[in-house]
Amino acid sequence: WIDVSRVSLELREEEAERYRRSMKVRCLYFAQCRDIVGKREEEFELPEGTDTNQFLAEYLLVRHPTLEDIAKTSLLAVNLEYVEKDNPVVLKEGSEIGLIPPVSGG
Repeated sequence: WIDVSRVSLELREEEAERYRRSMKVRCLYFAQCRDIVGKREEEFELPEGTDTNQFLAEYLLVRHPTLEDIAKTSLLAVNLEYVEKDNPVVLKEGSEIGLIPPVSGG
C-alpha cells in the first residue's frame, strides 16, 4: 500500500522548497503587448526551474489575463533567442523574456 498522505506531504514540501529557491526574470513587452500591459518591461519572481510555458500560463497570464489572446500568436524569446512553445526552455536568474506579437504590414 502507498501512504497517500505521506506522498502528498512530500510533494508539498518539494514544491515549498522550489518556491524558497526563487529567481528574478525580466519580461519585455513589444508593440500591442506593451499597449495592453501599459509598460515596456516588468520583473517577475519565479520558483527556480520554471520553464517558458509555465511562465506564460502560471505567471504572465495570471497577472495580465488581457494578454491571453495575443499571447497565443506571439513569439517568445529568452535572452535574444526565440523559443518554440513545444520546446520550452528552463529560465534562469536574470533571464530576459521578450513577448513579441505578430507583425502585420505589406
